[in-house]
Amino acid sequence: MAYALIASVDKSSAGTTGSIDTTGADLIVIGKIYDGGSAFVLSDSKTNTWTTLTISNDGADTTRTVLFYSVDPTVGTGHTFSLSGAGYGAIFVSAWSGVVAAPFDQENGAGTTSGTSLSTGSITPSENNCLLIALLGLGGNGNTPVQDTGWTLLLSENGTSGVTYGGAMAYQIQTTATARNHAWAWTTTSTGAARIASFKAAAAAGGWGRLLGGSRNRLVVNV
Repeated sequence: MAYALIASVDKSSAGTTGSIDTTGADLIVIGKIYDGGSAFVLSDSKTNTWTTLTISNDGADTTRTVLFYSVDPTVGTGHTFSLSGAGYGAIFVSAWSGVVAAPFDQENGAGTTSGTSLSTGSITPSENNCLLIALLGLGGNGNTPVQDTGWTLLLSENGTSGVTYGGAMAYQIQTTATARNHAWAWTTTSTGAARIASFKAAAAAGGWGRLLGGSRNRLVVNV
């Protein structure tokens, strides 16, 4: 079963996003951007449990990026996401359908203390039809992130001096498992940190699919 985007929302600076309808989603991926000296708490209005992936920083630990995900989450209307804490921060939220029970596959990341471009580092998904998420965090003001060729820019926020960092999230739903390395670019010299991760998809409908691995399916035998 191919991945499909259900909903997305973002929020620059600490606080709560606008509400979205996540009905039908079985995977939510969140990208968080924040200052290395700040402590932020991520939560959502459906009180889901989140798995944290690896943190990237800019080399001076002033700009950090990290991805979180929740499998088979509680979803529905009026779904909001909050980032509480001091310092600069932003979150990018994407909700998807089409996940397998244990979806996380590969990840990589990189950082720069000063520049106008940054690649995430390469990953090679372990199977076809994976969802790939790329995240960029920028410490400078007034930047406009540009995604790599073959990717779709999902969410983007410019930084505001003294308020929040900027950044962006892009995605790709691959058909063939080959190496991927997202190359970000932006307009004004800045610190930056980037992450990339892949998530495995459920098998196509008509086969065993998630019947053997998905928590929402049940095997019913009529006799």
